[in-house]
Formats: sequence, structure tokens, C-alpha cells
Amino acid sequence: MAGLETPAKRRRVRTTQNQYELYINMLETNKYFRENKVTPDHPNALTKCWEDLVNSLNSSGGPQKSLNEWKRVFVDWKSQVRKRARIIKNSYTETGNKGAPERELSEIEKKLLYLTGEVVIEGMEGVPEIGINNNENIAVAVDQEKNKEQQKLSNSLKKKKTDSNTLEEINLNFKQLVELKNKRCSS
Repeated sequence: MAGLETPAKRRRVRTTQNQYELYINMLETNKYFRENKVTPDHPNALTKCWEDLVNSLNSSGGPQKSLNEWKRVFVDWKSQVRKRARIIKNSYTETGNKGAPERELSEIEKKLLYLTGEVVIEGMEGVPEIGINNNENIAVAVDQEKNKEQQKLSNSLKKKKTDSNTLEEINLNFKQLVELKNKRCSS
């Protein structure tokens, strides 16, 4: 019994740099893979991309895994890289003498962020961060929304007023035309 290995005790073989590069290359060259969407005109494109990638990864010299295991490897890698990128970004805005942030991202990690979207790190413009001590950001966002609503209401009232004035002018012109017609008919 001592010689049998359990899955927990089995030594894990790490994904090689070459395998990460194959994944990045697939992201760069294949829009279906990069967007991770199935389209009506190419319903099997994403599945085919993953099958091709798994074959390339397993034949590249490194760990061999199933499709689902490779998907998990890359989901975990993206998550780790994004987490480190957020930590690095936040360390630049912290006060105090905390020293340099942890090691910078490698070129391949920067490329991964670029290809999979940096919005998870940078955030979206105009969307406030919500969290502890972000009351000022929330107050500014609420004020901006109030101002937008007030502007819409003001524009709507101006339009109604203009419409009302136009209607009054039309009625006045019609009355004048009727009076002119009556004068001509009576003369």
C-alpha cells in the first residue's frame, strides 16, 4: 500500500513557458478563441480551436492534460495575473514607505492582459468604485446622475414650451387667415 500514489501526492508537472506561449498565440491569431463566443455562422469554431490547442499543448513537451484540465489551467493563470496586476496598480497609489511592489508582470503576462481585456484592472471610466471609504466617489456619481436627469427634464420642458409656442403661432395664423378670407368674401 505504501507504494501506491494518490492523486493528492502525485507530483504536479508545471505548465511550461512554451505552453503558455501556445495559448497566447491562439488568442492572438484566432478571434473566435479570443472572444470565446459561439456564432451562428461558425458554431463549432470555438470547440475546434480548443481541440487544436489541446493537441498542440500535449505534444509540446510538458504536462499532458484533458480539455477541461487545460481550460482550468488558463482560467487560473488569468486570475492570478489579473490579481497581481491589481496589486501592483494599487501599490502605486498607496501612501507610506512600503517599498516597491512585488515583481512586475512579465511580457507574456502583459500580453495576456492586453488580449483578454484590461478593464478588470483599470476599471471603466465613469463607473465609481464601491467599497469602504468610497463615499466621495459615490456622492460624485449620484450628483452626476442627478445633473443628467435635471438636464433631460430641462430639455424636455424647453421642447414642450417650443411645441406649445409653435401651436399658438399656428392657431394665431389660422385665425388671421380665416379673418382675411371672411373680409374678402364680404367685400
